Formats: sequence, C-alpha cells, structure tokens
Amino acid sequence: MPVQEWLTKWKGLPHSHSQWRTREDLEGKGGRLEPLRAFFEADEEKRRKAPEKRGRETHGQQQEQRAQLMAMRTPTPKVYSRGANQVYQPHLTTVQHPVRILVLFCGTGSVEQQFQRQFDGCEVVTVDILPKWQATCTEDILHWNYRLYPRHHFDVIWASPPCKEYSKAKTRGVPDLELADRRVKRTRQIIENYDPAYYFIENPAGDALLRGLHTRSVMKGLPDPHPVSYC
Repeated sequence: MPVQEWLTKWKGLPHSHSQWRTREDLEGKGGRLEPLRAFFEADEEKRRKAPEKRGRETHGQQQEQRAQLMAMRTPTPKVYSRGANQVYQPHLTTVQHPVRILVLFCGTGSVEQQFQRQFDGCEVVTVDILPKWQATCTEDILHWNYRLYPRHHFDVIWASPPCKEYSKAKTRGVPDLELADRRVKRTRQIIENYDPAYYFIENPAGDALLRGLHTRSVMKGLPDPHPVSYC
C-alpha cells in the first residue's frame, strides 16, 4: 500500500536538510512540527473567537454612534405636570384598586413599560393613531371618545404630543402649529375630564423664544414646566 509523504523544508536550514515525512511524522507529538501544529490550533481558536470579538467591537461602535446621535438630539424636554416631583407618593401605592394609567400618543410603549415596572398589576390604557404601535385604542386623539371611561377613572395620565411641529429640528416645510395646538388642547380636555392625581405633558424644550410647546397659548394656566433629561 503506497504511503503518502511530503518533502519538508525546515525554515532556516539549507535544502540539504529537507526530508520526506509521512503525515504521522508531521503530526506526531514531540515531532519537529509540533510547534507548527500548536500554532495552527491557536490560529483556529483565534478564528473561532473572532466573531465574538467582532460582536463586541460592533456593540462598541453602536454605543459610540448612539452617543453621537444623543448629542444631536433636540434640547432637554420639559414636562408640564401637577405633582411631578411626587409621582411615587403613597397615594398611588395604597389605592384600593390597581393603579390606572392612561398614556396618550404612546408610540413605542416605553412609558407604560416603566409604569408597569413601578406598579405591579397596574392597568394601562394607551392611545395612538398608528396601528403599528398596537395601542389599546388605535385612533386619532382628536376623534377618540375619551368618555368611554367614567370621570376620575385614571390615577395618572401621561401625554407625549408629537413634537415635530414645535421642534426647531423641523427645517423643511411650514410647521402646522394649528394642528399641533389642537392635539394639545384635546389632551388638556381629557386631563380635565378625568382629573387624575398626577398628569404629565412631555415635549422637547424647543427654542426658548420662537418655538416650543411651552411658548404656545394652549399651555396657559399650567404650572411652570419641569426640565428633565432622557437618562
């Protein structure tokens, strides 16, 4: 039976030292190529771990990109609220029924998720015009029948009206401030109807002089805004 051999040239030695070696000779423990075999094993291990390293590098790049995006975001938002500094007072933790929360313009659902973490078993009703957010009520707030629930039904109301028209980041087209104000006006009507223990109307601060929800007449009569951060 023929035996397969390789002509092996040793690095740093002349051709006269080249030798024919079988596979067993080359791979045998203690053989001349054991360091080479160890090198290939280490290289294979390195290649195996490369995707993990790339994953960590990608995560780091994502973190850096996220930080850059955060630096480009609109100014610190302002929250108009009654009792903004007392939202977790005993009133909400000792009520006889599960805490009831209404979230207007719910979007991705990040707000209600935080409420659900804070108040185990709370009841949350969400409203948004876009079906993709899968809100409790998928409807334009201007047409939503907010009298479906009895007065004083909700303990907390959170509203995040679309900020695009108020934001100085809007650089194309003419801001539809009339529509934006109508949404906020309806928000205030809903809050007045339910008269919750706590309510929040959140929006980016905008331009202190020209734009921003806090500059609009529809916000008259509310307490001074409380600046908060995204963190």
